[in-house]
Amino acid sequence: GIDPPVTGQSLLNVRGSLNFAGGNSGTGQVYVNINNNPHLDKEPGSLPFAMLDDKSMDIISSVFDGYSAGMGQVKAVKQGADEVKKLFPKMSRIEKCWIV
Repeated sequence: GIDPPVTGQSLLNVRGSLNFAGGNSGTGQVYVNINNNPHLDKEPGSLPFAMLDDKSMDIISSVFDGYSAGMGQVKAVKQGADEVKKLFPKMSRIEKCWIV
């Protein structure tokens, strides 16, 4: 689940935070920080919007993690879903989710 809203402060790119790929909500693509990534806090448009709880992070930890940072994921995302599928065929995807 998603933790209760945080008010009065911005969320940071820490383990469990959700953010839009490329800092752009228009892509519709969201990533989960699986580690603390303070360098992303300085990126324009990088603003986490939610936090996952520990149970949800256990699920996230079980998905494919064979790709490392810096392999071109953000560039591929900006080029579209077909490019992501071509360059990262094993990348796990969330196709549906609900906020409850």
